Amino acid sequence: MTPAKQTPAKTIPSDKVSYRLLAVDDNDLNLGLFRLFLTQLGHNVTSVNNPFDAIDLVKAQSFDLVFTDIQMPGMNGIEASIQMRRDGFTGPIIAITAHLSNLDEFEIDAAEVNDVLIKPVTKPDLNNILNLWLGENPDNSIESVEPSAYKEPSANRAPSADKEPSAYKEPSADREPSASNKASIEQCKTTAALQSPLPQTAPQQSAERQSNDIYDLALALERANHSKELATEMLHLLVESLDETLDYLSRHAADPIKLGQGLHKFAGGIRFSGAAQVEVALENLREKVLANDFSEADINSLKGKIQDLIEWNDQHPTPFD
Repeated sequence: MTPAKQTPAKTIPSDKVSYRLLAVDDNDLNLGLFRLFLTQLGHNVTSVNNPFDAIDLVKAQSFDLVFTDIQMPGMNGIEASIQMRRDGFTGPIIAITAHLSNLDEFEIDAAEVNDVLIKPVTKPDLNNILNLWLGENPDNSIESVEPSAYKEPSANRAPSADKEPSAYKEPSADREPSASNKASIEQCKTTAALQSPLPQTAPQQSAERQSNDIYDLALALERANHSKELATEMLHLLVESLDETLDYLSRHAADPIKLGQGLHKFAGGIRFSGAAQVEVALENLREKVLANDFSEADINSLKGKIQDLIEWNDQHPTPFD
């Protein structure tokens, strides 16, 4: 996907203090980081860890923009975006994902998603995407970066000025996508599969991937907006989840579909840390799983790097001291 220059959808009024934003991600580590960055940028942030609550909130309250993860259990971010559009949401929707496949791109178009951010997402990334789709941000100290520029803005994507917030209602007991939504997604998948049977990873080459450190302190600080406290918290939250990840890898070692889904979710969290060796091993395994050409040795290689990280954390409980 080749970046292209875009024009902001509108200019924020000078008296506007902040945007009303909704963030959706089933990974609590990612969600907490998005909420922190967006709050630091001066915005009013609501966050939920599942798309069903997000759909209910969009119907009940007024939001200027929605950030949503793509891969989530029960209903993915694409299906949720389709439902939000059908429910009348006209503001920008920004998809966030660790990997972007050709199939994802096709479904994103069908769901009228405006743009895509690839994890790890930084504070300047979020500031820039808000400037691009909503206008100038009151925090002018954040250095502007190039947008991901997924597609041209629609002329009708500005939030409705007369949409008043209403009281939040409990999520509906019906937690399944509607039949029409399922049909739309299945049609997208069928057509995209014919065009590109094997998803390809979006380009994301960088020097940081070449680190030989079990835990790269400089990389961790960069991804935590140069906050030692935040980087340490992210490391500890990641390590707390690693036993569950190891168990998942063992239970689904023979199932490439389940394995691929788990690796995708794990990648979303690992890319906000400085666990360089785990990240490289994860990407190597993921590429082999996508090609259906992986072995038990490939899985064990990733598990070994995870064990190395656990041991490193035990030896360095305060890594930046």
